[in-house]
Amino acid sequence: MEQKFSLPTPDSYYVHGVQNSQSNYSAKSVILFVHGLSGNIYESHYFNAVPFFTSRGYDTIRFGWYSDEEKGRGLQDVTLQTVVDDLTLVIEHYSHQYEQIFLVGHSFGCAALARAHQERVAKLVYWDPSAGMTSLEDKAATYVPSLDKYLLDWGLTLLVSPQLVQDWQEISNIPEELNKITLPTKFIFAENCEIYDKWKPHLGMFQDKIPFEVTSIPHASHIFVEEGVQEVLFTETLRWIN
Repeated sequence: MEQKFSLPTPDSYYVHGVQNSQSNYSAKSVILFVHGLSGNIYESHYFNAVPFFTSRGYDTIRFGWYSDEEKGRGLQDVTLQTVVDDLTLVIEHYSHQYEQIFLVGHSFGCAALARAHQERVAKLVYWDPSAGMTSLEDKAATYVPSLDKYLLDWGLTLLVSPQLVQDWQEISNIPEELNKITLPTKFIFAENCEIYDKWKPHLGMFQDKIPFEVTSIPHASHIFVEEGVQEVLFTETLRWIN
């Protein structure tokens, strides 16, 4: 069963998303996905996650932190704080339906997990979390004064706010990002991406702090599209939340 939702935000936008269940009755637990920058809720690693997890007794929720739907926030108006606020809004809206909520983030979306309201959130899963922006050149970002925006030249041209660029730079401080995490956390990295190399030296700080686990998936790229990779991604996620 699939239900679309639109939740009004305090800043006059709407958060649009989809809740999926195996039947007309909600499961006891839900997995809430937070997509990355330039991502969306219909990317294959979210879309294919729905039947995998609902068939194993979990509901799923996906929401877009920008959207072309009615009163959806544009990417150019997004900051890390708006992602956190939208995630918190979704958590609070659905928390009464579930005994447990598991948060799964991807890339830039991972930065919102530890910052959001976490009542009834049991565990976190980071899918190839962003290592931040170390330089404008690193992300092909150019400031456009006439727009007061940064242009990301990724083939598909994107506009983002100066605040988002600042947020992106700040999350490159990986030890500080790790310090924000207070719940049991699973890190799943893509072997064919350099992100794991940036996080790996710092993960030892979790020792004796909270339960955590690290997995690197062979042959996987940042968006986990290679043959057989998503099955491993979902299985590792399921094993952790179980």
